[in-house]
Amino acid sequence: MGQRKMLYIVITLFIFFILTGCTQDEVQRDEQDSEGAEQAAAEEETEEDNTGIQLTPYAEEVGFSLTSPEQDRFTANTTVNLEGTITETDDLTGNNLWIVMTAADALEELPGNEFNYYVPIEDGSFSQELNLHQGAGEYKVSVRAPSNQANEEEIYFETAAFEVTNEDEDVYREVEYTEYGVLNDVQLFSPEQGLDQHDEGTVFVEGSVPEDYPGEMVLVQVEKDNEDRQILFPVEGGTFQGEVPLYFGEGLHHVRVQSYNEEDDLYYEAASFYADHQGEKTFAEMEKFNQYIERGVTLHAPAWNEAALQTDQEYRIAGEIDPGMPGADAITHIIVTVINLDAQEEEAGYVIPVEDYQFDGLAYFRFGPGNYEVIVNVPDHERQNQSMFYFEAVARIKHEVNDIPDERGILPSRGIESDHPTLLTRRKRLLQAWQVIGKKPGQSTNLLPGI
Repeated sequence: MGQRKMLYIVITLFIFFILTGCTQDEVQRDEQDSEGAEQAAAEEETEEDNTGIQLTPYAEEVGFSLTSPEQDRFTANTTVNLEGTITETDDLTGNNLWIVMTAADALEELPGNEFNYYVPIEDGSFSQELNLHQGAGEYKVSVRAPSNQANEEEIYFETAAFEVTNEDEDVYREVEYTEYGVLNDVQLFSPEQGLDQHDEGTVFVEGSVPEDYPGEMVLVQVEKDNEDRQILFPVEGGTFQGEVPLYFGEGLHHVRVQSYNEEDDLYYEAASFYADHQGEKTFAEMEKFNQYIERGVTLHAPAWNEAALQTDQEYRIAGEIDPGMPGADAITHIIVTVINLDAQEEEAGYVIPVEDYQFDGLAYFRFGPGNYEVIVNVPDHERQNQSMFYFEAVARIKHEVNDIPDERGILPSRGIESDHPTLLTRRKRLLQAWQVIGKKPGQSTNLLPGI
């Protein structure tokens, strides 16, 4: 009886161990099968997400191919290398690819989310490092080739597209060139970045144009919100440079550099960048006319960074004349006209002598607070008449003037010196009379006969 019981226990344990072992093997096999299925699904998903770039029918038509990048979806840090070839280039209407990069999310401070490249096609090949211009996020990149039809100039067709995720949080934006700028070989050396902060209120611009550039100047337009102002920089030896005021105070300014087109006598945008002014200072609106360059005038005062708000009555006018320019010897004086824009009939003139091609003198805001326009003129050497005096404007500056008295009866104007004995005597009598009747200088009165 005891032996049977022992045998029964042994058999039971044997069966238990067999069943337990089978169960563990099945569990392990199930886990392995599950892991394998997940891995296969992940590999399948990765394969779907990273397929090769699909070329368009037009790409095949012109023999377009990409060697980099290879996948239509991938990640990167700030830059992407674009390389490839085009075999059928003879019939293309242009020599550049057009690359359009679109960020999924726009930056709050920038008006748009696109950036454009025009990449040269040289001997059937192209290569360009593309910058993911708005920091971290997703981008769509469209690669477009010029039309191969003779009547379709400036028309492009997509050849390939891909998506890239930038993992770099930093924003690095380049100077953006237009197709016109690339075709006409306009280059900017400064600034080096297309988006940067500036504490001083100006940004230094330096660049070059080709040797056969048909113009004498480049035009720089500064924009913020709905306001814009323009500056002309002379081209000397194929280069141009100068300080560009960020006119409109604190905030983002869009600066566009435009080059001259002789065919239609217009300026076209060649390059652009953004400058973030960190200060609050606003600058005077200054416009320099063609005669400024043609007559060889250089103004040192007022300068481009002259404050818009003036609180002094004295206003310095200083500069020089290029002796090598035609008619330089005829500029024997500078004529300055100061106009109170709030009352157009209020105008004062000042004559500043030119000696050894240098001038330095004062004009005055004579009419009290208000909005003023200062016009700097030179004699017109092409129109001479003994009975008439002709002059032409070279620059115009606008100011708001505050915290000054109205002293139109005291301060000098054209032909009147403020330190002349007669004027000093009359000034004293006028001040005494104004104190008696309670009038301020500039107010009309008929109670002062004989003064």
